[in-house]
Amino acid sequence: GVKYEDVRLEKVDPKTLQALINISIRHTIEAIAYFVNTEINQPLVIYFDDCQWLDEPSKNLFKILLTALNAEEKRENIANRNLIFILTYRTEFEPFNEFDFNSRFTQLELNPLTIDNSKELIGSMLGDYNLPDDFIKTVMKNSGGNPFYIEELVNYLIEQGKIIKKDNNCILTDKIENIQIPLSLNNIILSRIDNLNGDMKKILQRASVIGHHFLKTILKYISDKIDNDSEIEHNFSKLESDNWIYNEDEDKYLFKHIMTSEVCYNTILQYNKKILHRIIAEATEELFRDNKEHYGDVAYHYEIAEIKDKAIEYLEKAGDFAKKNYQNEAAIDFYNRELIIINDQLKNNRELRIINDQLKTIGSDNSQFSTFNSQLIDTLLKKGIILQLIGKWDEALVDFKASLEIAEKLEDKGRIAKVVGNIGWLYYLKGDNVRAMECYEKDLKISEELGDKNGISGAVGNIGNVYTRKGDYTRAMECYENKLKYCEELSDKSGISAATGNIGVLHTRVGNLTKAMECFLKQLILSEELGDKNGIAVTTGNIGGLYKAKGDYTKAMECYEKQLKLSEELGYKSGIARASGNMGIVHWNKGDFTKAMECYEKQLKLCEELGDKSLISITAGNMGIVYKDIGNYTRAMECYEKDLRICEELGNKRGTSVAVGNMGVVYNN
Repeated sequence: GVKYEDVRLEKVDPKTLQALINISIRHTIEAIAYFVNTEINQPLVIYFDDCQWLDEPSKNLFKILLTALNAEEKRENIANRNLIFILTYRTEFEPFNEFDFNSRFTQLELNPLTIDNSKELIGSMLGDYNLPDDFIKTVMKNSGGNPFYIEELVNYLIEQGKIIKKDNNCILTDKIENIQIPLSLNNIILSRIDNLNGDMKKILQRASVIGHHFLKTILKYISDKIDNDSEIEHNFSKLESDNWIYNEDEDKYLFKHIMTSEVCYNTILQYNKKILHRIIAEATEELFRDNKEHYGDVAYHYEIAEIKDKAIEYLEKAGDFAKKNYQNEAAIDFYNRELIIINDQLKNNRELRIINDQLKTIGSDNSQFSTFNSQLIDTLLKKGIILQLIGKWDEALVDFKASLEIAEKLEDKGRIAKVVGNIGWLYYLKGDNVRAMECYEKDLKISEELGDKNGISGAVGNIGNVYTRKGDYTRAMECYENKLKYCEELSDKSGISAATGNIGVLHTRVGNLTKAMECFLKQLILSEELGDKNGIAVTTGNIGGLYKAKGDYTKAMECYEKQLKLSEELGYKSGIARASGNMGIVHWNKGDFTKAMECYEKQLKLCEELGDKSLISITAGNMGIVYKDIGNYTRAMECYEKDLRICEELGNKRGTSVAVGNMGVVYNN
């Protein structure tokens, strides 16, 4: 929802833009904290309410803040900015691992209100009051110390005329035994809703269909469509003044409590709910046609209204938008919901079932059948790619294989190539070079048949990665140079940057450090032009590796520190881990085993949080070397055995060889 007019951001990709926004938020918080700490001599306190409702992007931002705040200060051993985060949440919320990463975390359980607390709350609402003790006892018994129940009950009794102000004192108008007090919070809210006038009740009901948060613009659209309520502004103001709803920002409102919206929603007949959901979907679609952030809302309302074709359309749009902006969990949710509807459409349509049974004879001649199945292929593929990105490889493989099965039945070569390429990448990540190569070669063959240069470029680069891992640098170089040629023809700067970096890595492997430096410097320029901070961090780390290979540990450390700083700003744990490990190697080369071990321990903790087995094995091996050098052969052997175990699991023959060799050195000593 962040609006910007800076032309420099127009060509920035969503992932980089999201990272820049996160960095800006972090720097803003640090700047405010510095002012509060130095000018007021107090800590900056930031309060988060109802954290159980945090969405994934908000959780990710919070994790980045916890990881990156004060990172430079701690690294340079200077005074930290003093910040305190206060969070309130229900028991279903699970604190992140990051809570303990760079901070002290204390969890306090909020107990129910006592009698004294309850009296204080009532006093804050009524001012001076003279209510009998048996009333307070009844409130405590029914509420169980729930402050929201107490607030709602007091409001209910005021509206019923059972609590009035007399001689500047609030009193009950009747004996407690003569007052009908609803036993549950749900009943209190329901009674209060029933006491509203018809128009105000309709506003709350319609708002509840939109959700806990809602826009007045949409409610006015519904009113114009259904009953043209001329008093809507007056009724809105009355609901706001009576604390049913709050104004968040201009057109944005929310219910005082989510339970209020739930009770309102449950007062609507099921048939009317569907009608309202459809109208709200149409209103949102019309009013916010150019705003992609509303795709999810439109999809949800069409989904509940059971307008299947529109639900599929907007679930796909919402998923694509979330995927593009790296809101991975949200994207998976949209795609899963889309898949359910598509499969239901295929299953429930008798005609399509018949066609499905006769697929071998008439196949894709039926356009509706082909459309649904093409949507299935694409959605499974997109979902699988996200699952692969977040490390759920087995789940991704299931989706890829399901997608491939449908594509092969339809003989859709373009989609077959895409799916096979992604299956190959999964096998590559798992260390299965044979299967990965089979997939990449099939991808390449189909892409060449179709004349798809983008497909050829991707397949050739992936084949180069397999050759690199196998140590066949000659063939790997041929692949990367071929990929570079295609990317240049396509003016694909990102692809050019990646291919150039791969070529640089190969030059490093064969000891041609001069050419490697030329490649990395070119890649660095391209990453800077693209605004790709992660690319800058990775390339800077590679340049540091060249300086380390030359024995110039000062310049190497400068590169690694820059790599670490950029990764911390971006909140990329993988980058932080790699930079920390690189710095550990420099400390080890300089004979500072204590600092080297500190770096490796930090790297190991991050790798275990990420579940990055490949990097865990490298770190374990490096820690083993330090233990060996200080004469602790038992711990060294434990590390090498861990390294060996993971390398064998991943099928990493080079890593297995190194681990076995290191174990041999220990046995020899």
